[in-house]
Amino acid sequence: MPGPYEKKHGLQHVYDSTVLAWVRMAQPAVSGAAGSTQVSVSTGSVRVHQSTAADLRAEVVPRRASTVARSSVTQSSTTVAVSAASSGRVQWTCANASDTGAAVLYLKFGATASTSDYDVRLVRFAYYEMPAPIYTGQIDGIWKSTGVGFARICEWRD
Repeated sequence: MPGPYEKKHGLQHVYDSTVLAWVRMAQPAVSGAAGSTQVSVSTGSVRVHQSTAADLRAEVVPRRASTVARSSVTQSSTTVAVSAASSGRVQWTCANASDTGAAVLYLKFGATASTSDYDVRLVRFAYYEMPAPIYTGQIDGIWKSTGVGFARICEWRD
């Protein structure tokens, strides 16, 4: 198993159990000198510390949410806005809470979802958690059929 970082194609692959970030390091972080710097990435920030020319450690500091917004979007066979764009989005989840078996929800990261132009397909009672890096633009959805049901949305914001 690799350590907390590994060098690949001039990028520093930094991860912990929940966050993945690629950080471009300038040569050795600080050539022949000790010091530390903080690099901002979309998932939060990465603290890079170099105590000697041979030692380089990186710590991922995830963005923290200060608020959470929950909403429900009524099932529809025409495109609906599931979530508006939000630059402060830290995490986003969606559950297809539709009551009929044919109520497949198609989500698109952008405008105008369709059953043939989508990014995520959720069958009845399926749950989706957006992976990092978090998309902050508009999210649209459409169901394969009409019926009784909702998309249950939970969005964490900083």
